[in-house]
Amino acid sequence: MLTGRNIGVVLASLATMVSTLQAQANRVEVKLPLRQGSVRFAVIGDSGTGDKDQYEVAKEMEGYRAAVKYDFVIMLGDNIYGGHGPEDFTRKFELPYKPLLDAGVKFYASLGNHDDPNIEHGPDLDLRNQLSPLLKLYGVNSVFSGHEHAYERIKPQDGIYYFIQGDSGKLVHHDFRRRDVMETSFDKDCTFMLVEVNGDELFYQTVSRSGETVDSGKITRQREPARAAVGGR
Repeated sequence: MLTGRNIGVVLASLATMVSTLQAQANRVEVKLPLRQGSVRFAVIGDSGTGDKDQYEVAKEMEGYRAAVKYDFVIMLGDNIYGGHGPEDFTRKFELPYKPLLDAGVKFYASLGNHDDPNIEHGPDLDLRNQLSPLLKLYGVNSVFSGHEHAYERIKPQDGIYYFIQGDSGKLVHHDFRRRDVMETSFDKDCTFMLVEVNGDELFYQTVSRSGETVDSGKITRQREPARAAVGGR
């Protein structure tokens, strides 16, 4: 039976919960427009260390999910470092992202060199040149990749934006060299990305483990090229 004292305790607990939620909401800085009917997702790369950094990035992702309400996460490789036994998948994927998984967020993973023992570490300098004609042919506007343990945004190449998101669990300071094609970079903390697609516009926001927004902006979709002019298609 509820007494006046019990009711007071319940009300005090509810007030504390509301205050905590409000503080969390105020702490989250959302740069995306959050337009009705848009597609929203998060991006992580080189995440599966099972270390403190990965768990703290995952916690920050959870806070932003409550505000942004993204539906899925794309993983850019190196999803599981080290061993690949059941306990590794638990410690390096299921546990850090449990709140997101429980909320119904889907994860779509591509393989990286640490996920496949037959792939060696090191950049393929010809890969972009090989892919570029296909990217242009099919009107690709943005490319996300990992591998380098930092965040980097490349200046548009033939209308295509390249994002390197490779520090969502494993960070290496000065893991890249300053190049003319580099638009911006960040290697002071682990990060993840938030992306919103609405019509012909793509909005992005890169967030550090501490909640700092380190990059944000908008990309407008390029016109789709005439495919009939290529190979008679």
